[in-house]
Amino acid sequence: VLIWRADAYTDSRPLLPPFPNGVCSGSVVTLPQDELYSTKSSPFNLFSSIENIMLPPRDVKVWMPAEYHKPEFRTHQFPVLYCHDGQNAMEDADSWTGSSWRLVGALTRLYERDLLRIEAPPIVVLVPCGDSFQRRHSEYGDLPHPVSQAHGEFMANKLHPYIMNRFRVKEGPEHCAALGSSLGGQASLQLLLRYPKIFGAAACL
Repeated sequence: VLIWRADAYTDSRPLLPPFPNGVCSGSVVTLPQDELYSTKSSPFNLFSSIENIMLPPRDVKVWMPAEYHKPEFRTHQFPVLYCHDGQNAMEDADSWTGSSWRLVGALTRLYERDLLRIEAPPIVVLVPCGDSFQRRHSEYGDLPHPVSQAHGEFMANKLHPYIMNRFRVKEGPEHCAALGSSLGGQASLQLLLRYPKIFGAAACL
């Protein structure tokens, strides 16, 4: 879980926005859609077709801090932060509004000033919402909604195991959190409530 260490703040530089835009010396990979989604629908595979209707394939990106590839961290495992509306989180050019949250910039700056109670910044999994406001409302909507349930199951039972297998990620809910704004915050809270053995914290903004 990420904790802001206000008591340890000794850097004289003001910790104020705007935070840096972009990857901030880290690196980004885009996960192959065919490894996360049923990208080949077939009339003979009803489950695959229904799954694509519920959650159409999209590009999920993973940001790794610069420390991930440094020799001194080669055996280090990292906490993981899942970000709803991931298209809005890092790059201004990708954001709906033209101005991203600059989440990666904020995490990097906090880490540089020893304001995170972790040894290195977390891996951030940027999960974009559907391609329309109506679909976003369904995916991040109230828990009984079948599309919202499908989103939660995808996050907990497909995406998280994939991240655990591919990246050096710490195990346990104390090292796994979800974040989102508005309905993305609701979706993050629902992950915490539905899958407490996986997600140990939620930032609902």
